[in-house]
Amino acid sequence: MTSPAIAAGQEGARYQYRFFWHAALPMLYVDPPRVDKVVMEHRGVAAVDDVVVYYTTPGVADAERLVRIDYYQLKFHVAQSTCIASSDLIDPAFTSTTQSLLWRFAESWKALRAGGTSIRLNFVTNWSWCADDALPPLVRDSGALHEDFLTSSAGSKIGKVRTSWRTHLTLLDDAEFAAFIRELRLCMRAVSQSQAEEWLADRCDLAGLRRPNPAENHNPYDDLAGRLLAQGRREFTRDELATLVERENLRITTEPPFRSTCAIRSFRRFALVPETDARLIVDLTPLFRGRDPVNDEVWSKKIREQLEEILPQ
Repeated sequence: MTSPAIAAGQEGARYQYRFFWHAALPMLYVDPPRVDKVVMEHRGVAAVDDVVVYYTTPGVADAERLVRIDYYQLKFHVAQSTCIASSDLIDPAFTSTTQSLLWRFAESWKALRAGGTSIRLNFVTNWSWCADDALPPLVRDSGALHEDFLTSSAGSKIGKVRTSWRTHLTLLDDAEFAAFIRELRLCMRAVSQSQAEEWLADRCDLAGLRRPNPAENHNPYDDLAGRLLAQGRREFTRDELATLVERENLRITTEPPFRSTCAIRSFRRFALVPETDARLIVDLTPLFRGRDPVNDEVWSKKIREQLEEILPQ
């Protein structure tokens, strides 16, 4: 009989493998590619190394900036037996380590941003926030914290969470703390294991690859990802990925069955890059902060200009 701890570890690995394929497969059917490289268990990164996605120039829109690299730390739990409180993120006992999750994220963020590249750090878990916690109302669909986290009064519930985090993160000064919070993504209650498998199946269809057979207990993509890690192969570009799927006999069509579509995006969804599902993108997210327009010209002028610019295509 498999022990619960081993079963949980296996499920977590499967979750990581599927997240990797979800990020990597669009390189095979999006032209020009929006992703330059995907890495599993990045050896040069601490704390946020499970999956790392490098976007092609100029990057992906994130409010008023462009992000070039997304770092993901994935935590999958078999049972929905516990919720997550904002205090857990600064408690080493929550992750059974010597440093809290937020400390390790901040430490990695400080090292990574020294390279001058625009980044995001994503904590992804299928556990949900505790219902009575002060933080969830400020967490947007993308996992970003609303600006109110940084501006709420010190005596408010949110202000008390901010103070506890700020006091804990002594490795950051005030300006760094604010910048870190703006580049942090907390994606609680993310997709389930079955939803992750559906992601993978859809991506396989788009890339012209053999999709996992739901009647079988094993998944060739999970198996392959595990073998790649065992061999020390963690990093893949578009050409390397294409060679890999050909060698493994995963391709079923020479031309991916992808058809050009149009996507209009006005807000972000967890781990979704619409460029991977549509050739023609109208990205309105830089014009909004949450649901609010950044200025009075957004509805009267800016949106119209962007639509008129893209329509001839």
